[in-house]
Amino acid sequence: MARRNRTEVNFARLAGEAGFMVMQPRSIRIEEPVNDKNGVLKKIVTSPDFYVVVPDLDQGVHVEVTNSSGDTPHKQAQQRVVDKAGVTNYVVVSGEQIKEMADLITVEEKYRFLIKIFSSVLSF
Repeated sequence: MARRNRTEVNFARLAGEAGFMVMQPRSIRIEEPVNDKNGVLKKIVTSPDFYVVVPDLDQGVHVEVTNSSGDTPHKQAQQRVVDKAGVTNYVVVSGEQIKEMADLITVEEKYRFLIKIFSSVLSF
């Protein structure tokens, strides 16, 4: 596994503090390849940074952490795999969102912040 960068470490710490279960990622695989970051038709697997479980809802979310907006060729290739696999519980969390979450004080504020980010892929 690749070495974690500071943004990923901060996300894992903050999500844990907010009461979420932060787990090792689950690979997302497809049978027919999509274009990789170089435009070559060969990408068949992606591994998000984390799999996060929302204990109150007993639901999990694949989380990709990015320092940027997530609009890079690498992230686009990951998204193509996710889309082709039909995975609907995948979110990208930006470094800016993690910085914003770090400024929150209470566990409840952090929990609500992450629920808001995850809300588009969770069933309530």
